[in-house]
Amino acid sequence: MLMLQSGLVWSFAGGWVLRLHPALIENWPETEARPRFVELATDAAAETQKLIEALQAYENQLDENEPLKKILEGKPKKPVQNAYPAGSGNFVGWVLSERYAEADSGMDESSASEPVFLEKHLADVTNAVEELSSALIHDEKTRQSLVHAAQIHDCDKADARFQALLHGGDPMAAQFAPKLLAKGAQARESRAVRLAQ
Repeated sequence: MLMLQSGLVWSFAGGWVLRLHPALIENWPETEARPRFVELATDAAAETQKLIEALQAYENQLDENEPLKKILEGKPKKPVQNAYPAGSGNFVGWVLSERYAEADSGMDESSASEPVFLEKHLADVTNAVEELSSALIHDEKTRQSLVHAAQIHDCDKADARFQALLHGGDPMAAQFAPKLLAKGAQARESRAVRLAQ
């Protein structure tokens, strides 16, 4: 999971989440659309569609080089809206989220993509985290921690059983492959393959 000061939490395993807490969104860049968005983000009666429309209007006014714009461009079209969990029980803001497809559905990135080598995937994620964290996080120690987490976040994929899964359930193909995979032709019968191994 990657948490950024902007308020976005990107969970690579679980889904897309945008936290609209006043303390987080007060650091977002100023635009003409920002006051309306902040108003709805802190309104306990805000309707999901109105909130999403205000978020889209805000995103449209952000500079093309603004890292937050790049993050918001990846938002789902119909996220689920829930009240921000507050210990006091008082309303403080909203959380927009969307779950990713299950790996066994054949609809996720691992099962649908062309093979991606683990080394390249780790480097790409690390570069993205370095770019985003340098633009959004001021604390050097936090940035270094995030970069380190990105460097090792998928190292467990080197496990022989997972490599076999990414080679369509073929352990021999995985054993003799020239490089480790991060994503591959995951078998549609992946649940059965996993249970058999």
